[in-house]
Amino acid sequence: MHWAIQFCATLLLSFLCTHAIAKTNGLVVNQDTECDFFMLKTSAGMTLLKLSNKKPPNSGTRMHSSAPLSERDFAVLTSADGLEYRVWVDMLDRSIANVVQEYHRQCGH
Repeated sequence: MHWAIQFCATLLLSFLCTHAIAKTNGLVVNQDTECDFFMLKTSAGMTLLKLSNKKPPNSGTRMHSSAPLSERDFAVLTSADGLEYRVWVDMLDRSIANVVQEYHRQCGH
């Protein structure tokens, strides 16, 4: 019985540690430099992000975060050239269509 408790504890710690160090990598797509919003394509789907007081990164820019992105929360993304962007994660969705629709609604297209 002792081995079962130890095994379960090890699995739980492994899961928690993996989640804590998970990174988010993505590519900026279809953005308008006049709009505070931009989209990031990741392996988990599309993400709609909002910037304040900074020009959005160019389309095609590779971005990464040292922590997983959470919807309705702030995050820090870093571009390949080392620029940091503090963003509001407005929407995370596996559906590209939902994020594109919200992007166009926010940016007035």
